[in-house]
Amino acid sequence: MLDYGVNGGAQGQSIVYATWQEPLKVPAVVDERVIKYLNQSGIDRVISGHQPYGDAPMVIRASAPSSNGGIDVISADTSWCSEEGPNYRGKAVSEVYLDLTDIGHVGDKGRAYVHGAREDGTEYGYCIDEDPWVGTLLTDRWWVHTRLEDSTCGGGLYGLCRAAEDGRGFAVEYGEVRLPATRPAASQGPEAFHVVHKASADTPHVRG
Repeated sequence: MLDYGVNGGAQGQSIVYATWQEPLKVPAVVDERVIKYLNQSGIDRVISGHQPYGDAPMVIRASAPSSNGGIDVISADTSWCSEEGPNYRGKAVSEVYLDLTDIGHVGDKGRAYVHGAREDGTEYGYCIDEDPWVGTLLTDRWWVHTRLEDSTCGGGLYGLCRAAEDGRGFAVEYGEVRLPATRPAASQGPEAFHVVHKASADTPHVRG
């Protein structure tokens, strides 16, 4: 049982110890075959821990254009998101909440809410099913990590996260950006917006 749950165990066949990140610690592109398989099994969301990616749950919006399907991946691991000990999470805390009260027919997956506080104590909260930006890749490897506040003009202030360029351990950088109320078509690729670089979190005793 221990071998099944550790890195490299079970001859690499374990699904317990896995990651939703590419080798450069960028949120992964989910294979369309995986999406189709999960959708055919009635699965529209995958929620997990591991592997750390900043101070809020990492969301991946994965789609399968050929079948008009898709899944939401929520990886809620905030380990090593701060330089502040003793737990190296700073003030970060998060909760993923699923509201299934309105499910009444096939294809209805309810609502998924994420809320909490970032490593500096900034509070956040949003509904994945209603937000157009969380889980989006912008330029320079910035990942739209969480929604911080609504804007009176209909857009909003968002928190960003990206892995350190040299790939050291779980070192990350944080930023903020104000985004419009609607999102361009996915075919247009990552969008360039004015990102305000806020801080970096490097735990030098951790090396990946």
